[in-house]
Amino acid sequence: MNRLLLIFFCISLSSTAQRKGNGLSLNTVEFNDLKLTVTEGIYNITTIGKDPYVFTEALASNLEKNITHLSFEYFCPTGVDFIEVYFYPLEEGRDPIMVRDVGSTEGWVEFKIDISKKLESWGKKGDFLRLDFGAAPDLNIQIRNLQLRSMTEREK
Repeated sequence: MNRLLLIFFCISLSSTAQRKGNGLSLNTVEFNDLKLTVTEGIYNITTIGKDPYVFTEALASNLEKNITHLSFEYFCPTGVDFIEVYFYPLEEGRDPIMVRDVGSTEGWVEFKIDISKKLESWGKKGDFLRLDFGAAPDLNIQIRNLQLRSMTEREK
């Protein structure tokens, strides 16, 4: 029994180490066409218009070279027609990344975007992101564990 607990503990630590990254927070003051509340580390978002978006807080330091993914876990029973990520400050030629048809979930699911192509001109202290959640009102989505991280062994 003790051996089984030790194995489980080691696996848990291993998976946590693979996901190490820079934690991000959403800006709970600046957003558009949505309601935003935070409960125990979970962002509860309800869209109320056709252009719902929220900003992240600014990066506290420059990103390390191995940080190439934006990820978070989400819970959304209806799904989202798209999630779009803008890189601020905005610059000519640095277009947002859009992921269409983000599936519905009955539990927490990881969402991840490879942002490595944007990192030549983005990822400095003070930079931040804008996350757009579709174009429809009355969407409910919950988000947790928002971070910028390196690739996991499995992704490599």
